[in-house]
Amino acid sequence: MGVTFSFPMVQTTLSDATLMAMGKGFAITSRLHLGTHLINGYEKSKTPDLPPIKVAAILNDAVATLVSFIYQSKEDSTNKAAMGLICGTGSNATIPLKRSTLHKDKQPEKVKVLNGDSSDDMKIAVNTEWSINGTAPPLRKFGLVNQWDRRLDAEGEAPGFQPLEYMTSGRYLGELGRLMLLDYLEHHLDIPTDILPQKLTTRFGLTTTFLSHFRPPDAAALLKKLQAEFPESTAKDPFRWTEEIALALYKISKAIEVRAAGIIAAAIVGLLACAGDIPFRESLQDKTNGHAPELKKGPQVNLIVGYTGGCIVHFQDYLADCQKFLDSIIRTEFGDDAPVRVSLSPCHDGGITGAGVLCGASQAKSKDIQV
Repeated sequence: MGVTFSFPMVQTTLSDATLMAMGKGFAITSRLHLGTHLINGYEKSKTPDLPPIKVAAILNDAVATLVSFIYQSKEDSTNKAAMGLICGTGSNATIPLKRSTLHKDKQPEKVKVLNGDSSDDMKIAVNTEWSINGTAPPLRKFGLVNQWDRRLDAEGEAPGFQPLEYMTSGRYLGELGRLMLLDYLEHHLDIPTDILPQKLTTRFGLTTTFLSHFRPPDAAALLKKLQAEFPESTAKDPFRWTEEIALALYKISKAIEVRAAGIIAAAIVGLLACAGDIPFRESLQDKTNGHAPELKKGPQVNLIVGYTGGCIVHFQDYLADCQKFLDSIIRTEFGDDAPVRVSLSPCHDGGITGAGVLCGASQAKSKDIQV
C-alpha cells in the first residue's frame, strides 16, 4: 500500500520515512519511523479477516499532489505540470529540481532509477516545506509582517516555526482576523473587550471557515451573519453589532486574503525560477545555485501548478486573486510577449492518486545508484 502523510519527513528510500518536528499543535514524537509504526499499529488492531499489509511507498501530501498531477496531466511541448501546491490547513509545495541545483547537504545519498535510465543530473521531487523557519527574513525584509502577525506568532504553539503558514493557510487566517477585529473594536471604536461576546475573545473563536464566507460586502447581510455567529445575548450591555463593524470585518478578511494570495503567487514564481522554468533576467537570478537559464524564443509554455486545499478554494477570492498576481508578475517581467504563463489547475485527489501511482512504481524493476 501507499501512504500519504501531511507532515515533513526524512526519507532515504520510497518506503522509509522518519518524521520531523511538527507544527499546528500536533504532539507526535519527531524522529518516529513512520512505516514501522503504521504496520505495528495495524497488526495490533486488525481483526483475523483482514490481510497483512506492506508499506511500499510513503510520501508527503505535497509530493503526492505533484505525482498525481503529472500522472493525470496531458503534457506536451507547450504545457508542463510544473508544481504541486497545498493550501489548506497548512501550506506547502513540491517541485522537481535538478540534482545539480541542490546544496550538497540536501542531495540524497542514493537514488533508485528504472533499469535503463540514467542518473545524470536527474530531477528530484523536492518537498520544500516552504512555510518553516527560513521564510521569516524575506517576509520581514519586504515589510509583510505586521503587529497582528507578531502577536499570532507569539501566542502559537511554536513561535517562529511556520511564519509563512501564519499568513497564508487555513489554520491561522481566522485567528489573524479575530486579532485584527479586536484591535479595531478596542482602539478605534473604544469598545472594551470585556463586554464583547465571549466566543470572540477566545483564541480561534473566529474561524477561518466563517471568515471565508463572510461576503459579499452587503452591510445588512453581513450584520446578520455576525449576529448569528456571535449572538449579542452572549455579550454585556451596551454592546451591539453594527453595519459599520460588519463592513470593517469584511475589509479585514479581504485584506488578509489578498496578502495571502500575493505571497503564495510570489513563492510559486520563485520556485519555478529556481527550477529554471521561468527565465528571469540575470539580475534576478538566485546566485546560490548558479543556475541561470537562457531566454529562448519559441511558443509560450504554460507552466501548470496543481493545487488542492480548502483555503485557496473557499477563502474569499483567494484562488482568483492568486492567479491575477501570477499573471501580473509574468506580465511585469516580460511584457505582452512572455515566454511562459503560470496557471493554477485543481488536483484535489492527489493524496490518494499520488500514493497509488508511487506504490505501483515501486514494484517496477529498478536499481540503486550512489550519488
